[in-house]
Amino acid sequence: MNQLLFNSDLIIVILAIAGVVVLALIVALVVQSRRVRDLQEIVRPKYGFLGKPIMAMAIFGGLLGAVLLTYNATLRPVDNVIVNADKNLVTVVNTRVVTKLQNESLIEFKTLPSVDEVEWGVSGDEFDIYWTVTGPVSFRQIELARSRELVSKFSKTLPKGRYEIVLEVFFADRRFEKKQILLVE
Repeated sequence: MNQLLFNSDLIIVILAIAGVVVLALIVALVVQSRRVRDLQEIVRPKYGFLGKPIMAMAIFGGLLGAVLLTYNATLRPVDNVIVNADKNLVTVVNTRVVTKLQNESLIEFKTLPSVDEVEWGVSGDEFDIYWTVTGPVSFRQIELARSRELVSKFSKTLPKGRYEIVLEVFFADRRFEKKQILLVE
């Protein structure tokens, strides 16, 4: 019986120690959670996320950027026109998807030069046309002595991708260059 009392006293002491340890851990947890909350209050901005001062600055910055971008765009030349004392040459690059497959497309390339706003110029005018296409597949196409009777037109199968077309047109000892981007999807 003496041993039974000893065992029960031992269990009570162990439970008391375990209770004190658990209580100490709970107190430590509460103290740490308060410290974390206090640190969060210190770090949190006073004006709030997307508060009025930040929003006003963002709108002002967006408007300023739009104005500067528009001003920059007005400084650059837009059209590719060669002005001579006697003739103006303008050309248009036309690309058209003839056939579209899963990974490639058959593209038709055409150009339409105009001299003094007359397509292909007057009868007898001839153009030498040099096409340079760079992208996933690059190639060069040369068309000599093109005119109203023999227009500039060819087709090429191209895989999907972004291509840069550089068109050089030679007419009456003058050179004209036009660049254009082609997206094959």
